[in-house]
Amino acid sequence: MRVIELEGATIISLSGNLDIETSGKFKELALKWCKKSQKGIVLDLREVDYIDSIGLGSIISVFNRCVSHKKKMAIVVGEDEVKRSIHMAKLDKLIDLYESVSNALEFFD
Repeated sequence: MRVIELEGATIISLSGNLDIETSGKFKELALKWCKKSQKGIVLDLREVDYIDSIGLGSIISVFNRCVSHKKKMAIVVGEDEVKRSIHMAKLDKLIDLYESVSNALEFFD
């Protein structure tokens, strides 16, 4: 997990799996940044190979926290299994998806 702040948004980049083993650490970190971030969170999942239902649930929890703090959240994904999982769970109806961090940052303006 890598965290950087850029243009008032917090970019959290993940790699590997977002599953039962890793989602707790992600959720703890992301919930903290929901409050600290000036504009909100860009969740970069382009390097994530696999996401399970626990991982999807942790993303929803983070999104809800961002909303409660009046912050925005965007997700960056590639054309892969992770994007299909997000689409099947209908998270793309709740959270905007982008192909790059720079495109996602435009959402925050």
